[in-house]
Amino acid sequence: MKCDVCGVGERRQELIRYHVEFDGKLVVVEHVPALVCDHCGEISVAPQVASSVQRTVWGGQTSDTSHRDAGLRVWRIGQLALTLS
Repeated sequence: MKCDVCGVGERRQELIRYHVEFDGKLVVVEHVPALVCDHCGEISVAPQVASSVQRTVWGGQTSDTSHRDAGLRVWRIGQLALTLS
């Protein structure tokens, strides 16, 4: 699929790191499915994916306690791992 931004590159499915701010802190979400242009690097995340990430982070769902010793809180949405540092 051609990139809507540059019109040159092809967009392909990749897993990216998604960033969102919550309660004054940066939340890094790993393994988020997105379309990425192989020419200009433009990233498109489907609205339903972004909504799912935001609902989980803002809803304060249970985190994976194994990462707390490292000062991180990790959320999981299916295959997505969300990390709050």
